Amino acid sequence: MQRIPANNIPNHSAGASAEPSPLLRLARRIREEQGAEQTRAFLTAMLPFAAPGEIRRIGEGFGIPFESIQSAASQMHPQPKQPANGGNTMNQLQLLQTLMQMKNAVQGGVPDINKLMALFGPQR
Repeated sequence: MQRIPANNIPNHSAGASAEPSPLLRLARRIREEQGAEQTRAFLTAMLPFAAPGEIRRIGEGFGIPFESIQSAASQMHPQPKQPANGGNTMNQLQLLQTLMQMKNAVQGGVPDINKLMALFGPQR
């Protein structure tokens, strides 16, 4: 194992002089060139891709509350609403049921027209 002379050891800690994150560098550049509103829009767009703590720290460093970033993100990407009755699954089950009934109506090689017409009639 090599010994390193004491005068060659760096005197700084890793966190103090570490390079700023790419997100912070981009946010600073946007703030300088385009202003606070575009910085808020950038941080809102980056919310799904970056750690929430980092977004909070950067936003608050520029005077942008994290709650405003979250509310803008929820307005930009609303959650899709699912139908109460299962929607697509019910349609698939009805289609399968109709196909099975058609198979039964065509038994014997000659389709029963009355049964087929009943299948395509008004839904219950």
